[in-house]
Amino acid sequence: MGGTHSQPEEAKSVYINEDDVPEAYRTVGVSQDVVNAVNQAQNRTGKVVIEAATDPELAKELDRQRDENRKLREEMLRLSQLQSRQLSSVSANTNDSRAEIEEKKRVFQDTVDRVKEQFFGYQKENVCADVEKQLLRCLQHNKTKVLNCESLRFELDKCVAEVRSDVLKQA
Repeated sequence: MGGTHSQPEEAKSVYINEDDVPEAYRTVGVSQDVVNAVNQAQNRTGKVVIEAATDPELAKELDRQRDENRKLREEMLRLSQLQSRQLSSVSANTNDSRAEIEEKKRVFQDTVDRVKEQFFGYQKENVCADVEKQLLRCLQHNKTKVLNCESLRFELDKCVAEVRSDVLKQA
């Protein structure tokens, strides 16, 4: 009953690459609990991002993306409900044609693809990583003379501004 047993364990992050998911699991329906959890997580994340935004143009863009995300979540919820109704109706009524079922699967898959693109497709690499590393090295070597690293800070600010403008142009 020492101090080590009373300590809570740290949460471990697990990252799953989309290619690692077996094909059979890619067509599995999404439960209401999962949709609600995604909605709650997205709401928390969205609020933090908007509060951190200082650029009005960026804030407008984030608002627009939040609206798009909300619409996609609603559509995903509607389609998951439709899928659950379809599964129950297919088991109860075997007169549905295969073409109708395939069409509904295709529509659902299209929506899932759009949601993936919206939520998972927007992960950019850190373009400014080199400047960031140089700045950190400079700060470590000049702990008492941080003004020696000011030119690197300006370079990093410039790089971040360029990336931000590129993101806004792409949207």
